[in-house]
Amino acid sequence: MVEEWHASQTLSSCLSNWFLSTRRDSRTAHSFLYTLCFNVRGLDARWAEVYLLSTKHQFDILVLGEVGKVDLSLIGATYPSYHCFYQAGENAFGGVIVLIRQNIPASRLLCSLPNVCIIDLHLEVPTRLIGIYAPASKSLVWNDLSRFTTPSFIIMGDFNVDLEKDGDKADTLLNWADDLDMAPFVPDAHTSLRSDRTIDYALGIGIENRFRHMKGPQRVIINRFSLLAHSRTIALKAKRTGSVRLREEARRIRNIARYELKRFRQEQLTKQLADRHKSGKESNLFWSRTKRHFRKASASLRGLISPDGESSKDPQRMANLTADYYEQLFKEPTVMRPHPFLEVLKDLGILPDSQSGFRAGHRLQTRVLLLLEQIYSTMSNSSPVATVFVDFKSAFDQLWFEGCLGKLIRMGIPIAFVNWIRAWLEGRRGRIEIQEKRSRWFPIGRGGPQGSSLTPTLFITYHADMEHFVPMAASYFFADDLAAVVSAQIGIKYTQQVMDLEQRLRTFFDQLEYYSLLAVQPINYKKTQMMWSARAVGYPNPMPNLKCGDNSIEWVKAYKYLGYWISTKLGWGHVISRTQIKVRQQAALIKSVRLGGSMSSSLRRVLFST
Repeated sequence: MVEEWHASQTLSSCLSNWFLSTRRDSRTAHSFLYTLCFNVRGLDARWAEVYLLSTKHQFDILVLGEVGKVDLSLIGATYPSYHCFYQAGENAFGGVIVLIRQNIPASRLLCSLPNVCIIDLHLEVPTRLIGIYAPASKSLVWNDLSRFTTPSFIIMGDFNVDLEKDGDKADTLLNWADDLDMAPFVPDAHTSLRSDRTIDYALGIGIENRFRHMKGPQRVIINRFSLLAHSRTIALKAKRTGSVRLREEARRIRNIARYELKRFRQEQLTKQLADRHKSGKESNLFWSRTKRHFRKASASLRGLISPDGESSKDPQRMANLTADYYEQLFKEPTVMRPHPFLEVLKDLGILPDSQSGFRAGHRLQTRVLLLLEQIYSTMSNSSPVATVFVDFKSAFDQLWFEGCLGKLIRMGIPIAFVNWIRAWLEGRRGRIEIQEKRSRWFPIGRGGPQGSSLTPTLFITYHADMEHFVPMAASYFFADDLAAVVSAQIGIKYTQQVMDLEQRLRTFFDQLEYYSLLAVQPINYKKTQMMWSARAVGYPNPMPNLKCGDNSIEWVKAYKYLGYWISTKLGWGHVISRTQIKVRQQAALIKSVRLGGSMSSSLRRVLFST
């Protein structure tokens, strides 16, 4: 009897066994899975770098490719709270390692393919993660991975295929992805250390991906947990059963989801606000989303910060500070002439045929095609070509009154029309209004009235003789955008052509700087760029260092001219590849929404219109 008494279970032991048998739902532990993907190129040589990156960036899943020789005992001792999965490669340099945090339920699916590691994540929606490394020496047969796909999965790693530059190899990969309704998720920056190619990215379906590219690995934030939906399910069950415990659990999960969503939105908003004034896609995304909320009335302005760091919230002082800035911006320019104006340009047609902006019967597409035809015809003579894209700083706001009116008279414009334009330009003033507080009036000494159809017409008339200042180039104008094609002499050796073209470009920039000073029309040197095109395989290395005035001009391999991407080889592959990736992403988004059961007629119309 005593033995039976001691062998029987107590209330405490029963509760312990009950907690062990009821596994806690780990799906509510996180709202995101932070995945770090890194092609290490030899784990034994770069172990310290991997360790520093993993400690700096907290992660839930770590995918390492091209690991080479692996010490699993060292990895287990370094990451004791992670499950380690390893798949060997075809040679001593290959192999893939996937580390997954232990509180994430996961199991491995055995696969005989080298450099392919398949992990099943047992989440609310079962998800399959495939880490790969595709060696450049051996082509991976993508159809071999088709049998491992699921309704929700993601493939990430080193594909060794650039979706925009690798031609047939990229088409094969994208066609296979299209057959499986997968969408590519490509970072904005290059990921290859040996070239300017993007070969590390992800393909997936049924998930939402957000990429952040860093100087090293890629950080992929995978939104996997629908906590709000889970809390609604528990709430309905609590309402049906009347359980108080389930009602409290639903409230707890709902609060976690709201907190995570609020924190994520705050992080994204902070990042967008910090980068809104920088050039690139980050700022373009911010302004494309916010411009729809702009109204004719000014937004609420709470205060101003002066250059010395002093803040001011008094409306009258804010208006005066703003008026000082705009008075300096619109004051009459100080004309500096390096040489006297000795020549009078006479253009019988006034507006040249090379100008297509704001003119009836002249199309933007025609101007782009004429530019490409000019470059093609010059390259056909085996001559290198340099295309200079010139950007003028605040073009319509920098119009010089006296110079414009004087040039109109010399062009033969009737004096009555010139006097009307003079009255339209001169005598204007402006002021600032903030919270019903108005600043003083300040004069406007340059620039045409904003929103007027006469301003761009007057601008292109004022600069109608610009092409005569740069006769060594074939000029193509569209309003304030100038594309100048400069070619080398034909019939000589390529090295001599390169030196001849460099000399022509120096003369071109000297003449362009002279015209800029003469017409008081400043150039935006940061956005003025050059592109080299030639039939020769090798380009000059290094490229010629050219300056316009005291400012260096940058060489680029592709330039977006009037909305069209133009590359050095003048192919359409760059434009087509970028368009295909956008179409695939939108199609995958629509399919994922449809498969999720939340598709409605109004939502379909919105997705179709975008």
